Amino acid sequence: MNLNNLDNIYQEAQQTKQQADQRFESTQDIVDVIFPIVGIVMALTFVFILLMIFSSKFRGKIMAKQIKAVDFATTKTKKNITNIAKNTSGAVEVTTKAFARGVKKGLK
Repeated sequence: MNLNNLDNIYQEAQQTKQQADQRFESTQDIVDVIFPIVGIVMALTFVFILLMIFSSKFRGKIMAKQIKAVDFATTKTKKNITNIAKNTSGAVEVTTKAFARGVKKGLK
């Protein structure tokens, strides 16, 4: 009976070791894919920084895109604030009228 228990424990340990090895291999596969991608991103970042330092034409293009993005964001925000103000003022008007009616009825 003790030998059977020891045999079962040994088999379970072997299965656990195989599962751990498989997990390590899949993790290694992920690292094998991610490592070159990180290297490429770092190289592209380095090239981008060099272009920003030495090329005024490239810097101008990037700044123009930033200005367009800021302009779009401010225009969009202005429209949103206008819509919020209109919607809120309508709700306040309805609430104020109802409050005034209630006060008027209370005074009678």
